[in-house]
Amino acid sequence: MRFILFRFRDESPDRIPALIARLPDLSVILADDKIALLADPGASLVSLDDRGVLLGVVFSQINGQRVATFSAEQRREILESHGAALPRAVWGSYVAVLYDAAAQRLDVLRDPSGSTPVFRFAANGIDVLTSDIELAERALDQTFDIDWDGVAQMLAYPQRRGRATGLAGVLEVPAGALLTWQGPSLSEAQLWSPWSFAETARRFDDIGTARDGIRRTLERVVSLWGQVYPEALLELSGGLDSSLIALCLPRKPSISAINIVPEMADGDERDYARLSAEAAGLQLVEAQVKPRADFRQARAGRFPRPSSHGYLQAIETRIAEVGLASGAKAFFSGKGGDNVLCGISTAGPGADALLTFGLSGAAVTTIADLARVHGCTVWTAAWLSLKKAIRPPRSDSPQTLFLRPGLEVTAPDHPWLRRVNGILPGKRDHVRTLLVAHAFLDRYAHASAGPVIAPMLSQPMIELCLRIPTWMWIDGGQNRAVARQAFASRLAEPVRQRTTKGGLDGFAAAVYRNARTDLLMFLSEGRLASAGLLDMPAVLKALSQDVQTSAVLTKLFQIADTEAWVRTWDRA
Repeated sequence: MRFILFRFRDESPDRIPALIARLPDLSVILADDKIALLADPGASLVSLDDRGVLLGVVFSQINGQRVATFSAEQRREILESHGAALPRAVWGSYVAVLYDAAAQRLDVLRDPSGSTPVFRFAANGIDVLTSDIELAERALDQTFDIDWDGVAQMLAYPQRRGRATGLAGVLEVPAGALLTWQGPSLSEAQLWSPWSFAETARRFDDIGTARDGIRRTLERVVSLWGQVYPEALLELSGGLDSSLIALCLPRKPSISAINIVPEMADGDERDYARLSAEAAGLQLVEAQVKPRADFRQARAGRFPRPSSHGYLQAIETRIAEVGLASGAKAFFSGKGGDNVLCGISTAGPGADALLTFGLSGAAVTTIADLARVHGCTVWTAAWLSLKKAIRPPRSDSPQTLFLRPGLEVTAPDHPWLRRVNGILPGKRDHVRTLLVAHAFLDRYAHASAGPVIAPMLSQPMIELCLRIPTWMWIDGGQNRAVARQAFASRLAEPVRQRTTKGGLDGFAAAVYRNARTDLLMFLSEGRLASAGLLDMPAVLKALSQDVQTSAVLTKLFQIADTEAWVRTWDRA
């Protein structure tokens, strides 16, 4: 769903028709002398009469059903709270626009899941919010320059996304944030924050209650999304997260699954995917792909950041092709499962248990579980847990590999990154992994063929899972243990017991070998190099070698993706 909102700082009745005329493919939702809101024809919306609208798919937090209309009492509560009541009342993928012309007040809320993109900038006396920068270009005849400081930040902090984008003046509205224009002034408030659910006071004390909560919540969330998109394709890797989504999808012939089969053995997950598809009653398409990629070819469209992974081109093309052939209108994915289901790789659970229970049997059990999860000795797990428990929280350090020595980079600014007192160290790790998921939520090119639905990142799942203490997540020495136990009777046993999963390291290495010569020329003559962001001798040395570590490949691919994206903004 695309939308664009114009707010005129002065009354501009003569300018609005001209803007609307430049976007004939959109429908007018709200308009007067001060604002104009346009969206795709047929876009899902829930009206607040003449005072606003929720654009997108919305479900009730109260009765668990999709919301088509609000009662008079609900509308009054939403409007009187200026949108503050929304995260408690509804969830979904939406942006809320509330407008009080008499009070000269405009409120815009981005939903807590972050699944609907919202970017903002100001130009020629107009405040603009949009999901699609191309709409702003057309309507305003606007041009955008690269913000090289923003690009440097993306390269140095690839797993942390703040407000800054790679375009000068274009900022991303944080998930769960409310922007308010009151007359000439603009303010931002965080209406929803994960820290509220990570507090000790909201913690589950019984693992049985946690298991029941996960089972009921995931079944409800996936079922509701399945009703919205009854013709869909599930990306089924055979890992735990996508297998859980498979079990919860409605059993309809119009919903099928795809398993990607690379040529390399380390990425072949067919045996597990077959078991999961059989358990869920889904037809499975096994799609083979070759390790080919053209890193010069960025995803089509106008994006404020890199919007795809170049080394996954063959995989994403295959997913889109199978989706088209099957008539799918959306793609379901287990993305974000590791993050939401607390698949953290730190000693956080042991630290949390020590701080909560002291040197007790409960803490010893957790440390033993931690050792099993990470394949280390109990003494190592105990030492790391103690160290984490007593060490003050530390900020993330920039990833400087292949960046120019001495390059100054500002850390991302995001309200979820601000330090909150009274949160256990492992739970801090859990919260921060959610931002890692958000950093990649819109980086999948097959989203151009249909929306990618990630039920694990839905608001009810996040709220529930943050209330589960970290030591429960490794109960019995398995990661994501609460979810495994919640669906133990329905998961295929080999899938439930998996402690490792296949990866794409071999596939990525083959892509690199096939594209290495092109990559060398692409980057050595690139915009990032000319802008002075890269340590080019180090980059060229790495590209002279046929074999690389996973960490080096990941960074080279990130640089190539960023280079390709920058070139999409080159002016002819």
